[in-house]
Amino acid sequence: MKKIVLGALGLLPIAVFFLYLEGFREAHLHYDVPKELEWQAENASVEAILSQPFTYLDKGSQSYAFVDPTGNIVIKFLKFKHLKPPLLWQDSPRQKARKERKLRQLFDGYKTAFERHKEASGLLYVHLAKGGDFKKLLEVKGPWGETHFIDLSQIYFVIQKRGVSLEAELSRVLQDKHPEIAEEKILKMLGYYLDSYQKGLFDKDHALLRNTGFQGDEPLHFDVGMLVFDPKFKEPDFYEHDIEKNARAVAEWLDHAYPGYAKGLTRSMEAYLEKRLSRPITLESRP
Repeated sequence: MKKIVLGALGLLPIAVFFLYLEGFREAHLHYDVPKELEWQAENASVEAILSQPFTYLDKGSQSYAFVDPTGNIVIKFLKFKHLKPPLLWQDSPRQKARKERKLRQLFDGYKTAFERHKEASGLLYVHLAKGGDFKKLLEVKGPWGETHFIDLSQIYFVIQKRGVSLEAELSRVLQDKHPEIAEEKILKMLGYYLDSYQKGLFDKDHALLRNTGFQGDEPLHFDVGMLVFDPKFKEPDFYEHDIEKNARAVAEWLDHAYPGYAKGLTRSMEAYLEKRLSRPITLESRP
């Protein structure tokens, strides 16, 4: 038993080290972005928002998210760890080109969202350029409760309304046995997506359950890093296939997570899309 305890204690520093690597690190916020990709919104009234400390909320593949004291606004610091080669490693020209394409997609996605989808994406401010007139030290609390002061003029960030993902919302209401509320939210989100196509907007990420959600009762598209604009997305030949793909993903998730409600909610989606698209729709998997 003593050996087991000592062995576990010996592994503790390693576990702490890996937790440190996975936590928030300011070094991951800095990157030499090509000047032609840099962009920021016109001066916005965000001083009041940034006059209060933010607290670590979560992280994804593209950003760290911190939430304000009200719980309604987040600041997302873009992270570049995945774009930096390991120590003593030099990227090949092909790898560099691939990483620049991913970076361009991310920056273009936020720019498109701010210019064409601002209200629906909840974006309040976008700062994708270093320097300029924006000089502010923001106090943030990290995942361990530690305090950081971030020079916002030297990093890339967005300020956005905080949303709850569609997946989390559906889980909440279905656990409370309210399928009628789940139906309302699903159909509202499908309608929101159809309206987005009519603006020429398309999310290449195909993750309706995770990338969209609600703030209160209002739909919110909060992950817009792969949003693109093209008039062709307004054409039925394009968007009808895509909305079916997204709806089918919701149906499959329901079948796995909440099988008792899946059939009824899937039928509701089919009926809604049949009315909007004026043709038969089948989302359920057939044997």
